[in-house]
Amino acid sequence: MRGSVGGWAAAALVCAGIAGAVAWGIWRTRPGVGVGDLAPAYEAVDLDGKPVALADFRGRPVLLNVWATWCGPCRVEMPSIQRLYEAYADRGLVVLAVSIDPPGAKREIREFAEELGLAFTILHDPLGRVSEVFRTRGVPETLVLDRAGRIVKRVSGAAEWDSPANRVLVEHLLGGD
Repeated sequence: MRGSVGGWAAAALVCAGIAGAVAWGIWRTRPGVGVGDLAPAYEAVDLDGKPVALADFRGRPVLLNVWATWCGPCRVEMPSIQRLYEAYADRGLVVLAVSIDPPGAKREIREFAEELGLAFTILHDPLGRVSEVFRTRGVPETLVLDRAGRIVKRVSGAAEWDSPANRVLVEHLLGGD
């Protein structure tokens, strides 16, 4: 009797492994989130609970940053995002920083933003829907969208967002080239 239970358990593990591999393959090849693609529909709430939809900013370039308060590299790159925002906000650049911190973390998110002097829009997505929609793999991860909502740049990991190369990109997206 013991041998048959062990056999069933082994068979169940093999089936679960196959199902997981198939699901991973489907998820990994899902189209529509790479450079050149239109950004999918996405909505989250700001820190006051007001819904903010990515589609609301069609016609303006958007830097969409996925981050968390516990992420060291996020803390490192945020000042450069703020500097980029300060340089180009009056010309139309939108920055949406989506925190994937868990439910109940709004106080920590506000403190993080205040400590770093962040003036751009902070969204909270405690269920991490942004990660599913844009297929992000960690934090920070940033997407840059053109005026039509097309993804023109995607970066995993911290970056210096106010670097000369990124300023040239933003200038181009704003029509200043």
